[in-house]
Amino acid sequence: MSNAGRKRTRRSEIAQRQKRRMKIAKLKEKIESARTEGDKEVLLRKLRKVAPCASLQ
Repeated sequence: MSNAGRKRTRRSEIAQRQKRRMKIAKLKEKIESARTEGDKEVLLRKLRKVAPCASLQ
């Protein structure tokens, strides 16, 4: 693969990681502000799909 191809691939990987981190942060905020345990469970399931090893601390 050419240098340009590697750079393009790397940039897309970085963009995917940034998007995933933003989504994780957003879900954590929603979990903190959830009113009921049921809402928290739904959001936790979504968080586990995106990041299985994420912690809530």
